[in-house]
Amino acid sequence: MTMTITLNGNPKELENPALLPLISELLGKDITDAGTAADGSALGIAVAVNHTVIPRGRWATHTLAEADSVEIVTAVQGG
Repeated sequence: MTMTITLNGNPKELENPALLPLISELLGKDITDAGTAADGSALGIAVAVNHTVIPRGRWATHTLAEADSVEIVTAVQGG
């Protein structure tokens, strides 16, 4: 069964309601349950669901629901 969420302002259909696989898919990296890249590289992202930031340590246990709004933003250096 699929569901539709909004991801960075665009509709996206998901088969799996888990947040961690979505982040992993978008980044093209394996992500540990602790919210770090399995290869040790820096992620430099923040994730919010329905305008609430989800801490890295909760990415593995957070479950998305139909019509959730997910924003994944990348940190940018500079000023």
